[in-house]
Amino acid sequence: MDKFNLTEIFKWFHANPELGFKETETTKKIREILVINGIDIVETNLSTGLIAVIHGKKQGKTVCLRADIDALPIQEETGLDYASCNTNVMHACGHDFHTTVALGVAIRLNRIKNQFSGTVYIAFEPGEEAFDGAKHILGTGVLKHVSEFYGFHADPAMSIGEAGIKVGGVMAAVDRFRIDVKGIGTHAATPHLGNNPIVALSSLMSDLQNFAGREIPPSEPVVISFTHIDGGTAWNIIPDTAYLEGTVRTLSDEVRRTIRESFHRIVQGFKDITEAECELQWIRGASAVINSASLCNTAENSAKEEGMKSVNFIPEMVSDDFSSFTELNEKAQGLYLKIGTGKGYPLHHPKFKVDPEAIDGAVSFISNILYKTLS
Repeated sequence: MDKFNLTEIFKWFHANPELGFKETETTKKIREILVINGIDIVETNLSTGLIAVIHGKKQGKTVCLRADIDALPIQEETGLDYASCNTNVMHACGHDFHTTVALGVAIRLNRIKNQFSGTVYIAFEPGEEAFDGAKHILGTGVLKHVSEFYGFHADPAMSIGEAGIKVGGVMAAVDRFRIDVKGIGTHAATPHLGNNPIVALSSLMSDLQNFAGREIPPSEPVVISFTHIDGGTAWNIIPDTAYLEGTVRTLSDEVRRTIRESFHRIVQGFKDITEAECELQWIRGASAVINSASLCNTAENSAKEEGMKSVNFIPEMVSDDFSSFTELNEKAQGLYLKIGTGKGYPLHHPKFKVDPEAIDGAVSFISNILYKTLS
């Protein structure tokens, strides 16, 4: 396409992955491609990542396409001839595909900018895997007048030519928690002389795991996972302290609030019963990604025109900070799509790979959506 072959560009990004907020060479390559194709770049204070802009023939609505650019700390095992050149760094989540497609869309829309009205921003987001990238992009202030945000993700559960389009919640809100328990340490042979924080945490885990079944409607998707527990130094010593970490995933703001309040109530009640000191830290993460019905309708029409098969996929309980963009103002709408990249190993797997044959179709499909909304 134009002065670059998108497949070769994709292979370059795949072979040269960089971790979040270290995407220096990735950003340089994106900038090079944009400049050579005559696409304007908004100068900001971003150290990595950037924002491009395309102005239509006259004033109109302002929209933004977001693509994340960072890789993961994984050693690649795909066997591809363009596999990662960087040890323990891999594009195992398809962000190389996202970056390439976004560049293709930018090039295509820039060629036909005299045929539509309004403004298109293309935001190349750094550090999405750390859930901080959106804050950096939004912190520039460049996107404050955007009314529609568009995002997409490679999906190895879908075939090439398939597009996941669904109204409502499509990606979960993510919250983290940590519970610290302070008891009384003693010899393992004399537990009655102490207050074992490990036993306390074990019982607390059971209560926290089971309350959702009593308080949350079964129609509401909820995931509560305990992922890290630590305490003690030896087999014959009851420790003073222990702690537990985990995550909660939800699609509803109301359910998210209920679970947070219930966690606080249960931990406080447990503290009163066990007489151990219990402290709950709740770390709020990205909100759920919610798709606009009207934007989904535009996507459905575009899919038909581009020969893409529309798939109404099941929402996933993984998260994406794309929701931070649509939370920029209460009137902003969002559309988050899944793009089939060939069935194979799942995301974040060392053998995950995107079939480059998916690139051109994705570029045409997404370009059509943006062109429609600006025409």
